Formats: sequence, C-alpha cells, structure tokens
Amino acid sequence: CALPIWQDEAYWISQGIISVHPKNSINGLIMDIGGGSTEFIQVQHSEPLACFSFNAGVSLLKERFPISTIVNENSLITVLKFLDDLMTPLLKLNLVSEVLYGAAGVFETFQELAATRYLNSTDLLETSLVLQICKDVFESTEAERNAWLGLIPMRRSTILQSALLLHWVFTRISLKHLKIETAALKEGL
Repeated sequence: CALPIWQDEAYWISQGIISVHPKNSINGLIMDIGGGSTEFIQVQHSEPLACFSFNAGVSLLKERFPISTIVNENSLITVLKFLDDLMTPLLKLNLVSEVLYGAAGVFETFQELAATRYLNSTDLLETSLVLQICKDVFESTEAERNAWLGLIPMRRSTILQSALLLHWVFTRISLKHLKIETAALKEGL
C-alpha cells in the first residue's frame, strides 16, 4: 500500500499476519481492533492492496457511546450509522471476501467465547456464530458478561464495543468466516 503515515500501522499489521502463513496464501480482509483505532487491510495473494485506519477503537467508541449494559435497537442503529459514515471509504470498495482475518487481541477472546459458550474450538468461525456471539453480548448485562468463561478481565470493559465493530463488519461486508490470527503488529515489525 502507498500509505500516509497514519495508515502505516495497518500495513505492519498485515505484514505480521502474512509472515506466519505460506507465501501467497492470504486472500481477504484483515481487521485489527485497537483502543484508539480500527484497521482494515485488503489482501490478495499475501499482498496488501488497500489499507485503512479509522478512529473507531474500542476506547473511543466507549467514550462516544457510553453503553455498558444491554444494547437496545436504537443504540445499535445509532452506532452502526456512525460506523457507516466513518468507514465509507472501506464500504466504497464493495468488498466480497470469504475470510476476515482477525488480528489477535479481541479476536482471540471471541474464539474463547465460541469455545466456552458454543463448544466450537476452531480458529475459523462461521459468520452466523460471530453474529450470535455479538447478539449474546448485546443482550447480556455487564454482570452477566463478567461471569462468562473465556472473557478475560482485560477485555470485559470493552467487549461490548468490540462486538459492535464485529457486528458492523459482518453485516456490511459479504464475509463467510472469521479466521482468528495469533499474529498482529509486533510480528510485522
């Protein structure tokens, strides 16, 4: 990608994931959810084609939309509209991708929730399961989520925002699977 400096992080995240796979094997969209930003990288044959960095990290979303308990329909619509507007450049690509590669962090938490709540211990989650976990997050109270096995303490305060981001991407882009990756930025540097 020919990148402005503020999208440099996205490029190095892609390199981290690409580095742990066989040559030319990554085709799809990479997503990294951070505290201050969320990155997307379109990759074909392990080559980054487009990189995006949006000011939509979990901490920023939590600050802008202070939802801590059950997500009602109006709150969901408001957040999704905000993300639609913010991430218009990504949506304009009209991407169709078999796989969303999730860069470590919260994606590993989703993998743990899939394993503990749905007995799915693979690193490849179907879209329907991802959306079901998001729904579980939206329909649970903070106290209920805090008691879930697989939801580690450091992710408890922002799992709701992570679920909002994943719900957005899986309802806006044609995806079949979420592939959980253990690599991310540090492996790309």
